[in-house]
Amino acid sequence: MGENNNTDYKGIIVLEGYMGSGKSSVGKKLSYRLKCEFNDTDSVIEKQAGKRISDIFATEGEEAFRKMETDLLRKYGEVKNKNLILSLGGGTPVREENRSLIKNIGAVVYLRATPETVYKRVKNSTTRPLLQCEDPFGRIKEMIADRDPAYTECADVIVDVDDKTFGQIVDEILRKVERI
Repeated sequence: MGENNNTDYKGIIVLEGYMGSGKSSVGKKLSYRLKCEFNDTDSVIEKQAGKRISDIFATEGEEAFRKMETDLLRKYGEVKNKNLILSLGGGTPVREENRSLIKNIGAVVYLRATPETVYKRVKNSTTRPLLQCEDPFGRIKEMIADRDPAYTECADVIVDVDDKTFGQIVDEILRKVERI
């Protein structure tokens, strides 16, 4: 494991950040460390809708998907006295309405990654609808710049993830969340 084996945290930890920042991978490792459940909002929506996110975008549009995210956040906001790691979709905090809902759920951790790190991690993905364009790296840079203020507004804690192992990121999250 890492240097910090604290498993005393109680409550919901919400992971936010751009696609490829490690929300799902870190979330799973964090839930293992804290011996609690892990939920990924994209996976929950896919299960509820019975189709992949890319198919929801293609058939119903981005706005319908964003409404599904908002509805799901409301449900998580009603969850009390539960230990849970919740990973948000990359665009979830962009909606102003969602930012207040997110803050109400639990301790919010922004996993911040540079465009270079994100591109390296997602460049071969065909399941990321927002990157199916002529210049994916340019799109990543533009979207991170656009979304960073929303991520920062929601965050109780910011963890820079570039050049860190998942274990180092988990340790840093636990150290910082303890102080909230």
